[in-house]
Amino acid sequence: MRAHGCGGASAFPILYFLAPVASLVWKILLRAGKKEGGLGEGIFARPLPNRSPATLLVQSRGQQKSFLFLLKEKEIARQIKKCEENFFAGQRAERAAAGRSVQNSAFGFSSKNVRTSSKNDRKMENLSKKVAQMFLVALPYTTDEKELFELIEKYIETGVGGFMLGIGGKLPYAEADGVIDIKKLKTLVTKLKELDPTLFIAIDGEGGSIFNLFENISDLKPQRYYGLEYEKSGSTDGYEKDLDQYVGIMKEVGINMNFAPIFGSAKKGYKGYLSAYDRAYSDKDETVKKLSAIAVQKMHENGITSVGKHFPEYGSLNKNPHTHLSKIETYDEKDALSSAMSEGIVKVIMKGHVLSPIDEHVPASISEKVERYIRDDLGFKGLGVTDEIFMYSLGNDEDRTEIVVAAAKVNDIILMSYPKQKHGDGTILQAESHNHFERLHSAVLKATENADIDKSKIDESFERIIKFKN
Repeated sequence: MRAHGCGGASAFPILYFLAPVASLVWKILLRAGKKEGGLGEGIFARPLPNRSPATLLVQSRGQQKSFLFLLKEKEIARQIKKCEENFFAGQRAERAAAGRSVQNSAFGFSSKNVRTSSKNDRKMENLSKKVAQMFLVALPYTTDEKELFELIEKYIETGVGGFMLGIGGKLPYAEADGVIDIKKLKTLVTKLKELDPTLFIAIDGEGGSIFNLFENISDLKPQRYYGLEYEKSGSTDGYEKDLDQYVGIMKEVGINMNFAPIFGSAKKGYKGYLSAYDRAYSDKDETVKKLSAIAVQKMHENGITSVGKHFPEYGSLNKNPHTHLSKIETYDEKDALSSAMSEGIVKVIMKGHVLSPIDEHVPASISEKVERYIRDDLGFKGLGVTDEIFMYSLGNDEDRTEIVVAAAKVNDIILMSYPKQKHGDGTILQAESHNHFERLHSAVLKATENADIDKSKIDESFERIIKFKN
């Protein structure tokens, strides 16, 4: 295999070519004395489309702020460019060796035109791959193995950043009579990593009967159970024991990302949206901070990325944000998740499709105000992920091109499953529903080419993702 690194001394896995650059950036961070900081669900219901986030977005446009000030030195910029050129040149050479590329000279093109065309093609290819890395796509909700792997290979060829296993704890391909076949699931994950070892492989594993892919083999209960246990006994032993088991299963299977825990505190008296399915640990902030920190630490110690949910916290919500565009009435930077972000405890967060005091007009998941706040005020250095992009709180249409372009401007990762899905015992997704990744990827790519999205923002997110994967 051709070497893809800057020095050409050894062959790297796909997309690892920025490791030397990450090292340089780290040295600059150390010199500058900066403090390094440290990643939806599937409940769908009938939409109540009262407000249009797309319209609100247009009313609240702001200038996107760049966070590339650390890369101003010309030498770093030169090495980034060199690494990219070497890596993608290696990819093209491998495709040519496999018979997938055509020698331009065979058609009598002038060498000048060929060089110009090739250079432009390389730029387009590089940008397309960078945009694709920003998508984390739910695996097709199907039992058809042929259909599943045809789609997976198509996504990976495009350069997708990762996959989510299961919607609301359901993954038909690896199930038999509603029970997950761990051996089959492990084989699936192994195949995914063989296709691209850098993939994010994520689940939505909060625990309990709804958000637990391993419900039949895991003792992990809803977060509320452990909150009550801790407040009654002062002990976290039971929670840690069940977490160890669950984390052990994730590690054995090969999962490297979990959309958990929920950091929000329920309303006083354990009421409000987070009381549904006992998703919140407690209505007491102290309990939430204590147990969420344990969950994050357990996962990180085992090489699993914990995605803190949700920003801003959902504690004051009454309505389901999957189906309603709701507003968080209160926000405090001392809340559990905001504190964990500032302190570098959590490295990846999920932004909710909710209005808040930070931005009363645009949902947090597509808000430039919210993005500026978490970077500038909270000092968050990690990855920002949208909640699932097809949720009805963002509208009930299936187009989503305007929404996804807005999301790309203020997030590192866009989480998408598919529309027309029924939760629970309903079934669903046919192959014709699976063209949305290609369509939305193209929309972000086109917006970047047309300068609607600043290319430096795509570069920034890409570099943040690659550094995180390394």
